[in-house]
Amino acid sequence: MYLTGVTIPDGIMAIGGRALADSSLADVSIPATVTSITSNAFAGCERLTDVIIPDGVTDIGGRAFAYSGLTGATIPASVTAIGKDAFIGCAEIVLRVREGTAAEQYAKEHTMPFCTQCGKSAPCCHLRVCIGLHFYMQKSPLIRASFSSKAID
Repeated sequence: MYLTGVTIPDGIMAIGGRALADSSLADVSIPATVTSITSNAFAGCERLTDVIIPDGVTDIGGRAFAYSGLTGATIPASVTAIGKDAFIGCAEIVLRVREGTAAEQYAKEHTMPFCTQCGKSAPCCHLRVCIGLHFYMQKSPLIRASFSSKAID
């Protein structure tokens, strides 16, 4: 039997080092009471593809999500510190951040793709396409895009 999902209960203030590391976790719900995600908390969670970090979290420890399966992460403006290699090994990740925040600065400094206009788990980040000037891909610029008249829900 594998741990595939976890809901961290209200009242928990920190997710400790290696708390869920190397697990088969695919889904996590983090309550607004959490203020810190410490080093290696979710490292090696290869099935974890998306995380929404709640407003109120102020720091993400080094290697917190290292070598996980993350392709998307929502990081709120409340995060003021992101540790070394927090997302190392997450080759397909797009950070959803707010403009002018520490998370945006982290993405720029680490040449990570990020979006400043998406809402929580907005499809444009998952598809790496955003209409308008919202999406910034630091590694490889968008050279050509085709759009159809078919709506995508």
